[in-house]
Parts: sequence; C-alpha cells; structure tokens
Amino acid sequence: LMPPAKGLLLAAPAAINGPDDLSGWTVEGAENASLRYSDDRTKIYFFTPRGTLLLLE
Repeated sequence: LMPPAKGLLLAAPAAINGPDDLSGWTVEGAENASLRYSDDRTKIYFFTPRGTLLLLE
C-alpha cells in the first residue's frame, strides 16, 4: 500500500473562515479524494487516502 498523499490547493495569511470541515466537498474526477484544512486553518489541501497526487497548473 502507498501512504496518503496531499497537495496544497489554497494558502491564506490568516485562518480561513469557512465550514467546520470540508467533508461535504468533493473533487471531481479524483476518486476517493477530499479536501482538508491544515491544523491552523490557513491552508486547504487535496487529500487522497493512498497513492500519488499530481497537481497540474
């Protein structure tokens, strides 16, 4: 098994004012992917339970 993978989606200089968690949000086209806050709520990450995550800009 591969370890969890995460990639930065959004970073803010202050805590992000949003819902308590992002469990209701989905990532279209990425099976089993989710969005999660950092502990200090200044970042939102794409997260997959295992595998590799590639972000193209």
